Amino acid sequence: MNARKHGWVVAALVVLSAGARAQESKPVAPPPPKDAPPDAGAPPQDPGADPAPPAPPVATPDVTGSGVKSLAEKTPEERAEEEKLTDQPETEVVGAIELAKARAAGAVEGEFPALAAERRKRAVLKLAELPHPKTLEALQKLQSGPYDDDVRAAAAFALGHMKFAREAAAKFLVRRIDKDWDHPEVLIGIARGLGELQLVPDREEMHRFFKHPSDEVYVSMIVCLAQIKDVPSLPRLHQIFSQFGKISTQSVSVRVDTGTAGSGDQRAAESRGRSMQQKARPERRQGAIEAVTRAVKDITGIHFEFADKFHEWLKANEKQLKIKVGK
Repeated sequence: MNARKHGWVVAALVVLSAGARAQESKPVAPPPPKDAPPDAGAPPQDPGADPAPPAPPVATPDVTGSGVKSLAEKTPEERAEEEKLTDQPETEVVGAIELAKARAAGAVEGEFPALAAERRKRAVLKLAELPHPKTLEALQKLQSGPYDDDVRAAAAFALGHMKFAREAAAKFLVRRIDKDWDHPEVLIGIARGLGELQLVPDREEMHRFFKHPSDEVYVSMIVCLAQIKDVPSLPRLHQIFSQFGKISTQSVSVRVDTGTAGSGDQRAAESRGRSMQQKARPERRQGAIEAVTRAVKDITGIHFEFADKFHEWLKANEKQLKIKVGK
């Protein structure tokens, strides 16, 4: 039994050895020279064979983590694709516009108010899917017309999808900032629309959002600048980073002991404390600091936890970024 097993092992070794010698005897193609074309050394192609399919495009890694390309990062093909007009017949475009106008004008008699509000907003937002010169004109009229704020905010956002006319839409939205200053919901719609268009027609006017008393309006512009990836706004974002980084989120506690009867001094001190706390706006600070941290990462690709580190980076890259950074 052992002899038979031994014979099998010897036979197997002989076969393996013969295979190895045969493999060694095969000619090995020399490596192509360094200056050879990319396909040098490849096996010859059969002229009658079907051509090989093209290699898939290499994906560019998204270093910012935002998943959204800025307008400058998009290829001409990508821009051309998103700037196409709708392929819907013009009759359908006109029909959608008329429906949006009718819905914006008021609820159908007997319709539940909440349902009516949802339907009119949906009718306006439907126009975002129909980029067309008639749609652009209709949205401008809906945004600036005598309609409720939710309709005008939806129209401002929908204008962000009129990318075949980016400059016209963006300039219109910026002009509306001053006129809609007392309408926070509409301003937020304007910020969202500008973010979609990824254009900055008037940076100073857009930065006015940072003077608005509404926290939501304030944060909406930070998000907008992040979506645009607006490098020239980095110094302003740093100011926000530094400003809110200095505000304490702790509650204000004031105690005054004057040694006299009555609590007038105590009430006055507490009033001053409440005023200080109101100016600090810790709830805004929290929302703004989170938004600006994300915005800076989206624009620079770097997550900064502290304002001073962000400032150091800005100073080191000031010339390359073509920005002016304060001390």
